[in-house]
Amino acid sequence: MKEGSKYWVYGTNDGITTHYATSLTGTWTQGKPVFSSIPSWCVSSLGVAASTIGLWAPELYYYKSTYYLFYSCAGASYGNAAIGWATNPTLDQSSSSYKWTDHGVIIKPNPNSYTSYNPIDPAPFVDPATGKFWLFWGSFSEGIMASQLSTSTMKPTGTVYNVANQGSYKLTNNVEGASVIYNGGYYYLFVSLDKCCAGVDSTYKIAGGRATKPQGPYYDKSGRVVGSAYGAWIFYDLGDSERIGPGGQSIYGTTIINHYYPKSTSGWPAKFQTRGICFSGGWASIC
Repeated sequence: MKEGSKYWVYGTNDGITTHYATSLTGTWTQGKPVFSSIPSWCVSSLGVAASTIGLWAPELYYYKSTYYLFYSCAGASYGNAAIGWATNPTLDQSSSSYKWTDHGVIIKPNPNSYTSYNPIDPAPFVDPATGKFWLFWGSFSEGIMASQLSTSTMKPTGTVYNVANQGSYKLTNNVEGASVIYNGGYYYLFVSLDKCCAGVDSTYKIAGGRATKPQGPYYDKSGRVVGSAYGAWIFYDLGDSERIGPGGQSIYGTTIINHYYPKSTSGWPAKFQTRGICFSGGWASIC
């Protein structure tokens, strides 16, 4: 996210980390964390000690002159997670106006996490065609979910849609980290598939599909619903001999940012990568 001359990147854990640079290619300087402690609503919603909770997958969004931060708090047990939100008039940490105001929970933990959604990896999206505010989220279980939000309360206003799941493409039963963008009458979904965060043993890859509505269904180029059959995805980035396990992507305009594990350094540290998204013939690609 850019404000003024600085780009800001927010990251998982440690109170939600912040880094800034004057270019998306760096050099990055560490800023102050968003939170000095785990928000109290995370503790009450998850029902576990604050020391066992991590703050995950923050996503910034600029909407009506305000910076919105969507994030997950997750306990040690799979599925015990929730999504919250905070707002700030500025990202400039030297400004007297800088202050994150936390507004609490949007999506609560799901008691049936193995048969329904896992509330992590929030991805906000305002539909340019309708002005409706959507939130995409989810991982594992039934995959990626979406719902319209009230712009005053940021709570779901109706149907929760299952827009993508792993279906028959199951390797490590993982589909997560959704992002959605709009171009030329189509909605383009980007997700991360397979195993993250294992260095050169990672099998992460960036995939997705195309739809005519935010809630889907999303299709591959053969007309199959994504995840409905083995390989029924558009594979945007499978990595290569040096870039192992690309994924964890966010999209800013038509720039996609993701990490990968460099084979030449045995996978560590992971590297940060920025590229463009191009459109041709009604389909998206990373370019």
